Amino acid sequence: MDSVHQREDGTIYPVEIHSNYVRFEDQEFKLDFVLDISAEHEARNQLRDSEEQYRALFGNSADAIFLIDVEEPNLGAIVSANRIAAEMHGYTSEELLQLKIDDLDTEESAAQAPARVRKLLDRGILNFEVDHRRRDGSIIPMDVTASIVSLKGHKFILAINRDITQRRQTEQIRAAAQAEVTRHLASVQALSNRLETVREEERKRISREIHDELGQILTALKMNLHGIEEHVLRLTDEKIRNPLEERVVEADALTDETIQAVREIALRVRPSVLDELGLIPAIRQECKRFSEKAELHCSITTDEEFPALDDATSTTLFRLC
Repeated sequence: MDSVHQREDGTIYPVEIHSNYVRFEDQEFKLDFVLDISAEHEARNQLRDSEEQYRALFGNSADAIFLIDVEEPNLGAIVSANRIAAEMHGYTSEELLQLKIDDLDTEESAAQAPARVRKLLDRGILNFEVDHRRRDGSIIPMDVTASIVSLKGHKFILAINRDITQRRQTEQIRAAAQAEVTRHLASVQALSNRLETVREEERKRISREIHDELGQILTALKMNLHGIEEHVLRLTDEKIRNPLEERVVEADALTDETIQAVREIALRVRPSVLDELGLIPAIRQECKRFSEKAELHCSITTDEEFPALDDATSTTLFRLC
């Protein structure tokens, strides 16, 4: 029998009383054994409080919580689940307890379950993502934090499942946006490459016209100046010949400078050697021109067997030099 006693200081404490009747010298006596059960009573109160806190957490959690058997013969059976777990999957609490966790997994997630259980048993706690199927067949992506718990010597999985549908949708939107940006960047890059190709073709045409047409005109002009110079030298009147000869020499020198300037312009626009002989000879030519202008030593070293490059690559590398 449980009761309470009062100490000398007035405090109350719980007791457990066991009574027996005994006979001694033809008289009957009542023998009471009184046990102080304060510690047991405190432990019982703590257990009750703990159970109440557990029920509050289990019942009021915004996440789905499952207690799953991890031992045979009921491996995977849902032993307990909170209200949110049932609502999230479209079942009643009673229906949910008739299922195994594999019944909620999609085919792909169910195939991965044995490996996850082995890893969980080895580590004691595990975080992973799975896809569950609702009663109506729709899919719920879940973020799961699972741990091994032992109740009366029996092992269970305590799984806290969070619906990450919105997160998955955000990730899909972000991935689609990134793919769209990548596609646009690729289009811009292709347009830029095309534009650069058109520019290089235009440079090639201008360089050829400068070199061929203007060069031919200047060469013809120089030949005509030489012819004029011969006629001037045959003049006998020095007063006429000398001024004319000076003008012809100046014109000839100016023509030489113009021819050189035209060659420089043609090289800057696009050196013909790049199209005729390739990248390495073109770079060697530029190196030589730099050495002559800057009066500095410049050299280039390449592999004996330099790989053949297409026009676009050769042009890009040449522009970088």
